[in-house]
Amino acid sequence: MKEQTKREIGFWRAWAIAVGCAIGSGIFMMPTLLAPFGMLGFFGWLIAGLGSILVALTMARLVIRMPKTGGPYVYVNEALGSFSGFIIAWTYWVACISAIAGISIAFALDHILYKMYKFKLKILKVTKKEKRTS
Repeated sequence: MKEQTKREIGFWRAWAIAVGCAIGSGIFMMPTLLAPFGMLGFFGWLIAGLGSILVALTMARLVIRMPKTGGPYVYVNEALGSFSGFIIAWTYWVACISAIAGISIAFALDHILYKMYKFKLKILKVTKKEKRTS
């Protein structure tokens, strides 16, 4: 007979998932976009991080007061009614799907642009060699 494993994430695994989602893609894409703004971009990044921490603390407080599964939908549904809960759940899923699509497009474009840059360098090397021989 198979032994049943516990289905539990725990604090450190949940923390790793949250950090991976929040920082994972942004750490690769944002520095190049924020570089022209200097320290202003860095402060913007710090403010966004502080906002993320405040949202996480708010959600943690809600989980303590209302230990139910369902995320933001449950809390809005309890506080404002079923229509508001539906709207929050719908927009939450649309936002998640859009974020995943945006991250995928950003990585794909980054990869394509990198390949195009390498190809351009190869062409430049070939043309320089041809000029030297002629």
